[in-house]
Amino acid sequence: EGRNTVVLGRFLRSLRPAAATRKFADLRFDYNHPVTVEVEGDDEQFGSIVYDFGEQEMIIFVPRGKKSGRPLTMKDGDVVSLTLPQRGGAYQGYARVVEVRNFPDELITMAVSEDWEERQDRRFYRLQVQLPVLYAPVSNRGLNPEDFVSSRTLDLSGGGAKFPVEGRYRRGELLYVQFDILVKGEVHSIILTGKVVRVEESLSLGTIVAVEFTDISEREQRLLVDWVGSQQA
Repeated sequence: EGRNTVVLGRFLRSLRPAAATRKFADLRFDYNHPVTVEVEGDDEQFGSIVYDFGEQEMIIFVPRGKKSGRPLTMKDGDVVSLTLPQRGGAYQGYARVVEVRNFPDELITMAVSEDWEERQDRRFYRLQVQLPVLYAPVSNRGLNPEDFVSSRTLDLSGGGAKFPVEGRYRRGELLYVQFDILVKGEVHSIILTGKVVRVEESLSLGTIVAVEFTDISEREQRLLVDWVGSQQA
């Protein structure tokens, strides 16, 4: 417990000036809001949702069978990193696990830090837009139309997209992603390979993946950037 307190203290002292941070009480989120969890000293992450919260406390909910990656074992006193998506970006803060309840569903109660650091490391603006999209896991069968499943994006940028999926996916898995955009009166059908970089859970939408496009050409990226810019305008 002493070591965890030291780690938490180092984090709070290392935060950048107030302009780059935000108070936990001022963050905009509500029940069922997605939150990404990472245990200190472990590069594995998993998605969860906010079950309840107070002034300096948060309870997250991990639906059974919905964890991404290998199961994480957390215990009282562990320090975790939390990332809360916010409009146009995300904020990261640290928390100490207070209680772990495993039945009937996993509820993790945490004491959260007051100051949260802004995370703006995206190269491209992400537009919150619902656009029809088809996806399929990359396999040895290659690009097979029969494997594609329909969904709708939650956001889209020149570098990636986020959308609900059926089934279970882990970080690092590859998906074929296909969608159409209208640029200057011309429809462009784009098929890309996306690497899963984050997995979230939502009570209303189920499993959501964020993918980073790994094989996008300069022309395709320019088309996407121009399209996002026109929709934003």
